[in-house]
Amino acid sequence: MIAKAIASEAGVNFINVNGSDFEEMFVNLGATWIKKLFDEAKKKQPTIIFIDEFDSLASKRIEEHQYFRLTLNQLLSSMDGIDSSEEIIVIAATNFPDNLDNAVMRPGRFDRIINIPSPNY
Repeated sequence: MIAKAIASEAGVNFINVNGSDFEEMFVNLGATWIKKLFDEAKKKQPTIIFIDEFDSLASKRIEEHQYFRLTLNQLLSSMDGIDSSEEIIVIAATNFPDNLDNAVMRPGRFDRIINIPSPNY
């Protein structure tokens, strides 16, 4: 909701995806879908891409499945391919930040962590 509110306030396009969808719906196609996601964002600039359940997409590379690594590698490559003149911001949410692959947290990728506490009603 926060990422959507940011996009609304900024008056930019908003693309919302769920990290687990890449492995559930797109088995062996996750890398291709990541590429299409970033291509769409480039066409619709300015854009905020929000990835929920990010840990399911970018957890530490201990998985034995090659397609999992291909998906993560494509995500990292796509993020590195965002030029500073492009108007694309990627925001992700996870409840398990300690499970994220170290490569994800390098400068220029997800190099800022903002902890948002659970709401108290």
